Amino acid sequence: MQVIRENESDSNLLSIRKQQWGNLSDPAREQFYWNHPGVSYNGLELNNNKITGRDSDGKILPVPSNFIILLLHPIEVKYLRLRD
Repeated sequence: MQVIRENESDSNLLSIRKQQWGNLSDPAREQFYWNHPGVSYNGLELNNNKITGRDSDGKILPVPSNFIILLLHPIEVKYLRLRD
């Protein structure tokens, strides 16, 4: 297993991380900007604006530090079903 974080030195792996971030839906990206569990909710959104996964110009928000990619390198596969 390989973990790809924001401080990854391999530019190809960083590109994969950024691409996967862009492939997420807006609601999925939005979850990465939620308050941490256990933080009291005060009824106000961040900066009094709802985080939507995109900025005010409609561009995708930058990849946050808590978004990581796990690359699995299987050694053996006993059963592989690629179709439903």
